Amino acid sequence: MGFLDEIKNKAEELGEKAGDAFEAAKDKAGDLIDTGKEKAGDLVDAAKEKLDTDGDGDVDPSDGSHAFNQLKDRATGGGESPADQVAAAAGAAGTSASDTGGTEYTIPSEDATDPFAIPADDPVSSPEAAKDEALADLQATAEDLKSDGA
Repeated sequence: MGFLDEIKNKAEELGEKAGDAFEAAKDKAGDLIDTGKEKAGDLVDAAKEKLDTDGDGDVDPSDGSHAFNQLKDRATGGGESPADQVAAAAGAAGTSASDTGGTEYTIPSEDATDPFAIPADDPVSSPEAAKDEALADLQATAEDLKSDGA
């Protein structure tokens, strides 16, 4: 029976080695999971840090608004948009009815027979309206330029 005892001993040794290899693999997998969790946590913290534009430690809607304004500033070269500049200039020049002693500026209607006639029923009474008008003019000019270049 020496041969059977020898096979039995070899099988036990092989079982122990397999158990040790399984434990080592389990430990490695646990280490990899822990490392992955740490790296994911670091990435989340870094993203929160970048998105928390107001520095209050919390990512909230005001951070989104601030990020949008930063993108807008980059797109416009760091300054105000042309429409904002026109509105500011119009406001500084006093184009509203209250700033000009009651004078109302109006936008000509499309059906006017005289293209320079200013109907009295369509006053521009605020810098905001001037801004909107300037933006519409700017967009129309851009469309004209696009069609001329096409």
